[in-house]
Amino acid sequence: MWRRLAAVVPLLALTGGTPAAQDAAVRSAIELVRLDFLALSPSGQPVTDLSASDVVLEIDGRQREVRSLQFVRLDTATPGAAAHSPPPVAPFGTNTLDDLGRTVLLVIETDSIRANVAQQAMTAAAEFVRGLSPRDWVSVVTMPYGGVLVEPTRDHARALKVLPTITGQAAQQSTDSDKSCRTRDTLLALAGYLDGVAHIEGPKTTVFVSSGMLLPRRDAAMNRAPGPCEIRSENYEQVGRAAVRSRANVYVVRPDDFIIDSGKNAFVDPTASRFRSSNEELAGIESLAGVTSGQLMRLTPTDRSAFAKIAAESSGYYLLGFEPKDTERNATYRRVAVHVRREAGGPIQVRTHPTMFIATAEGKPALTPHAMLRDGRSYRELPLRVVAVTSPEPDDVKLRVVAMLEPLDRGVAIGAAAFGLIDQRGRLVAQWTATDGELKSSPIASAGLASPGQYRLRATAIDTAGRRGAAEYSVTAERVAAGSLAMSGLVLGVTMPQGFVPRLQFGKEPTAAGHFEIVGTPPAGTLSVAMEIARTDDGPALVRVPGTVAATADAATRRATGVVPLANLAAGDYVVRAILNLDGEPVGRISRTLRKR
Repeated sequence: MWRRLAAVVPLLALTGGTPAAQDAAVRSAIELVRLDFLALSPSGQPVTDLSASDVVLEIDGRQREVRSLQFVRLDTATPGAAAHSPPPVAPFGTNTLDDLGRTVLLVIETDSIRANVAQQAMTAAAEFVRGLSPRDWVSVVTMPYGGVLVEPTRDHARALKVLPTITGQAAQQSTDSDKSCRTRDTLLALAGYLDGVAHIEGPKTTVFVSSGMLLPRRDAAMNRAPGPCEIRSENYEQVGRAAVRSRANVYVVRPDDFIIDSGKNAFVDPTASRFRSSNEELAGIESLAGVTSGQLMRLTPTDRSAFAKIAAESSGYYLLGFEPKDTERNATYRRVAVHVRREAGGPIQVRTHPTMFIATAEGKPALTPHAMLRDGRSYRELPLRVVAVTSPEPDDVKLRVVAMLEPLDRGVAIGAAAFGLIDQRGRLVAQWTATDGELKSSPIASAGLASPGQYRLRATAIDTAGRRGAAEYSVTAERVAAGSLAMSGLVLGVTMPQGFVPRLQFGKEPTAAGHFEIVGTPPAGTLSVAMEIARTDDGPALVRVPGTVAATADAATRRATGVVPLANLAAGDYVVRAILNLDGEPVGRISRTLRKR
């Protein structure tokens, strides 16, 4: 299979002239501005069936036409996957929004929370993480003097390992000046963190856990200069603007703490309440929820419904598109209001930020697949899937990278496509173009050469109607050793009368076939292969079947094939494993994620 592909694809094509098919597929398009919002029923569940005619959009008090409206569902889970196991590697890259998953930011203000209260809150947060979809990203941050403990990751086990170690640092005795310093530093840290994650695509579900904060104050008597920890209204407003820029849906969660402070505090600060749940500190986090257009929620040892509500509300959102006026493309904030005309068993609650930032026009978008490789922009007009597998080349240090691309709509015809490998420094180190013959296949398969390493494969395409799409997929180009041999990547597909046909996603197919190559001079002994399917990479096999190993025209290459049944599997992501044996003993293993819809 690999040599057959190699015969019909070019080697790495350097930058230069582009095929005429690319130019023929080009057309102009209006660049819409996007705005996301939540629409919730009276029961707190997302309303999923709104149309553009149901929605009223106002910019600076004037009604505007809603040009597009899409509900993006994010709560897709893998049935039966263990919550503590890392999710399977993505089966393919795609430019559809619903495949991105949620981005959940858990931010804990440890210096406001007592140790035993923090323990209860972290237990509730861990339960919340266990219920997330494997596609969701999770980050854990402590403030104001901690830091990022877990960068955004789909490996939820990392977050679950860290959460129990987070302890409350609230002092038993603290003055209002201490609280003022802590509040100011937390606001500065939160604004900086939200700005730091603004580059991550999509809304961010931001859960801020705090026992309380102070309102703006001078931190000194009125007849004296402001103290070292003055809190200004601007500190709160900076967080609000950062929430807009980062598209943060903020939930302020306050763990109940009715423990009475030490009586000594009355002498340290006579104005302070001896109850930790004082109205003064409650007002601060109410203000934070207000400036971020967020929700203030209560968490008690017996009522953890706050996290359940967050999980439900963050399971999907609407993405609205409108065409701004030329005078609005001037890098300023605009007032926004979104209303829904209809009801869903009662009034529909709409939640969005009251302002939005409209940037200056970015200029004309790239019009050829090769230009789209370099500009790094998101192109979603043409929904795509892309995947890549690598194969060792005999007597060559480089590996062959075979990219497979297909539109989500099988009725779409691709007019031009290009592929590029981007290294960990962000450099486009290789690129090639799909030939006319490759464009006629489904999926499109095209190959180039690369040195071993970690890459992002960026695939760009324009269909015959002029719609543009770009999707990316993480690639590890490596030689997978199997004793003295080497194994290629595993390709999944179906066996048809005309032969093996790759599949990027499966539906009603009763079986899936797996193909890979074994490269090298075969040692003495018998090679055999077994195919397994499991829910996770290291999970127990649900099915194990024998495969076959056959010789090819190349004496240094063997082809292995196996077929696994799919009919009894529920929809979701699974891992197909191929085990290579020599005289019955395993010498190598490869795997690939299979998605069944």
